[in-house]
Amino acid sequence: MPNWKKVITSGSNAHLNEITASGNISSSGIITGEGLVISDDAEITDDLTVGGDLEIANSGGPKLKLNTAAVGTADSIINFQKNSISQYTIGSDNESTSTFRINSGGSIAGTTDFAMDSSGNVTIQGKMTADSYDDINVDGNITASGNISASGDSHTFGGSITASNLKLGDNNIRYIDSTATLTTEA
Repeated sequence: MPNWKKVITSGSNAHLNEITASGNISSSGIITGEGLVISDDAEITDDLTVGGDLEIANSGGPKLKLNTAAVGTADSIINFQKNSISQYTIGSDNESTSTFRINSGGSIAGTTDFAMDSSGNVTIQGKMTADSYDDINVDGNITASGNISASGDSHTFGGSITASNLKLGDNNIRYIDSTATLTTEA
């Protein structure tokens, strides 16, 4: 039986079972297929839109790397959207000192909801809440520009409290003399 070869001509609609190439394959249009298996590295130099789930699987521990080689204001970010509206953005900004940021909305520029610099210093905008079973431990000083309040029956401090006016319940406490006598006044 003869081994027939198909000849593909310009403008024809070729239907082939398999294409094997030892060199590059290029297209000026869209390549459509049922599946794509790449057994080595792949490089996409433009946008990639995935209409389904994106699963990263590797028996050695999957990794997702965001590498910004650009100089200037380009940030490496992951943007979470709902109905094409940005809800949250996480990423590393392109400042002189890299800062990991989380922000509500579509940007990590400027003041963000959460920021951690490369030294481990953390800034949180807004309220931080812990449930009654959690401890918040701090090594170092706590500085507040507003009021500090605590609820409960007992509070233990292992250091000193410096205040121009300290109030317990309905009474103000004043330091009276060098004998460390405290008095309350209604």
